Amino acid sequence: MKKLFSLLLIAVLGVSLAACADDAIDYLPVDEYQQQIGDIQDQLDDLLPRDEYNQYEPSLLEELQTAADNLTLPASIVTDRLTLPTVPDITIIWQSSHPEYINTNGMVTQPSFTTGDVQVQLTAFLLKDGQVTTKKFNLLVPALPESDLEKVESAVGEVADILEADIINESINLPSMINGANVEWVSSNPTNLSVTGKVLRPHFDQANATVVLTAYVSAGKYLQMYKKTVTVEKMAYKQYGMLATGPFQLANANATVGAPLTFKLSTQDGHEIYIPMSNVNRDNILISSPYPMVYTPTFGGDKVPTAVNNLGVVSASGWGVAYTVIDGVIDTIWDGIGNKMFNAENPAGVTFPSGTNYLTDIAIPENGYVVVFHNSAASIGNTLNGREFARNVVGVNTATLGKTLTMSGLALDDTGIQLTGGVFWRGFVDVTIPFANINPEPWKMWVDYATTGMTTSNFAFFQSLTKTSDELAPAADGSNVTGATPLIFTSAYFDAFGGTVINTGQGYTLAAVMRPEAELTQIIQIQEEDKELILQNEYELYRVYDGIGGAIKTKNAAQSPLAGGDSGKNMQVGRDQFIAFWANNGVDYASDTHNRRIAADYFYAIDNWVWGVQGISEEDMLAAGYRKFLFVDIFEDFEFVE
Repeated sequence: MKKLFSLLLIAVLGVSLAACADDAIDYLPVDEYQQQIGDIQDQLDDLLPRDEYNQYEPSLLEELQTAADNLTLPASIVTDRLTLPTVPDITIIWQSSHPEYINTNGMVTQPSFTTGDVQVQLTAFLLKDGQVTTKKFNLLVPALPESDLEKVESAVGEVADILEADIINESINLPSMINGANVEWVSSNPTNLSVTGKVLRPHFDQANATVVLTAYVSAGKYLQMYKKTVTVEKMAYKQYGMLATGPFQLANANATVGAPLTFKLSTQDGHEIYIPMSNVNRDNILISSPYPMVYTPTFGGDKVPTAVNNLGVVSASGWGVAYTVIDGVIDTIWDGIGNKMFNAENPAGVTFPSGTNYLTDIAIPENGYVVVFHNSAASIGNTLNGREFARNVVGVNTATLGKTLTMSGLALDDTGIQLTGGVFWRGFVDVTIPFANINPEPWKMWVDYATTGMTTSNFAFFQSLTKTSDELAPAADGSNVTGATPLIFTSAYFDAFGGTVINTGQGYTLAAVMRPEAELTQIIQIQEEDKELILQNEYELYRVYDGIGGAIKTKNAAQSPLAGGDSGKNMQVGRDQFIAFWANNGVDYASDTHNRRIAADYFYAIDNWVWGVQGISEEDMLAAGYRKFLFVDIFEDFEFVE
């Protein structure tokens, strides 16, 4: 039986060696060799069970074992051809796990940079006198340096990532070199999307801009082109009470006109409503305003305040709906129509206690806000922005709990806005305005407003707009004045208090009317050289009520006389405009360097710019109400056409 097994083993080994003799034929792997040996053993077991014969246990020749132990390769990291060792009187046959990188003759081919380093196992089969043993070597073949073609292909992939979005409304970085490859950008519309990635959105009365961006990527002799068509959307034309979709859109009488200084609430179903910033954290819920009121954690109290009418008199209005929104999700519903409160603990609703209404005890969350859709006397309020919007669009039942109500354009820690204005030759100034100074209640400006006589201006209120070092009234020479903030008026003032003009009752004041920027470019002179500037202002000056110079100055129109004492009266503002009003605080104009002189220097020449408006938190509110900075500080934020 031993002889029979030996003859079969020699036969298998002969077949294996024959297969190894021809380079065109793959070597017989060790596991297949061992499998065939096992098959032979199984056949022998069929002829004679193992317990009836003594199994042959071959012993390895000592010189074969010694040769295997002493077999070495010159290196474990290889980039050049290997010299495979030989042993006298012993046959060695080599097998490679990756013959494409190291073949059985020792030829080495380095992988590409893209493939990366490769681990290769070389196996040596040592044979003598019908016996065989093996020894394995683990080798590393490093990748080649990145080729020019690979640089180009990798850079093209990154270009595709940069231009992944189909709509680009904010500036992006278009690098001139990516991964060692040069990138040359070409824009079909460099005004709206430049070759450096600078975005200038089209004016709201223009169409969206279509831009074809082409990237020519090259390295060495290789060049590839990547082309992408993107859209730069026109600037939004904000609207009070505007719904993106839905049955209430046509009910808004003001839906076709724009409005500045607004923020947006979006329902889970995609409906949108714009709310004036003057309705944020007011001292009282103003039921004469047709727009919702919003209370955030920066409000002075921990609960929603009481409601008042347009004379400032407390009103027991309980016919509205309020929502507590936490982390963007509706947490509690306060339904003044159905007289119930809904939340997770009371999904079916619980009736308000006797003698209370839906506004009685609404806490303002630390990580959310409260929005009050009150019952407004104005028809637009009841059909769109007031209670009917809440009931029919947002919802007032259990199914509404857990839905999103997303706020955009207003951060929970915002306490006001920052207005930037200025000119090239003088620089720019940031002016901070608290929400309370936007569309202030007329009873603050008039001593006798409750009588509807409006005959006596409340000078103390206008003085309170000026900051002083000793917390006393401003001195006539301005010696204790450290800063001041203007008042802001929008057409939402008329919607709440009636009328068609702004009347503060003050004289010798300065006011500027601002509107969305109408010009696309402007010629300026720098170092006696005319340059065309692509304007990136959100607003421009349209009209100035100059109570010091005694004139009304309107853009592209002749100026008209204005009596200094009447400068704070009968000021007009359109739906898409707003007024910045610097009050007469009793400080002599020449000494009023923190108030009206700021207005005159940075806001009151018709060619001056109003760069933009943004929300600002109390932490960033500056003590003086403004911060001046030079043009060189913001030079890079403008783009010139050569």
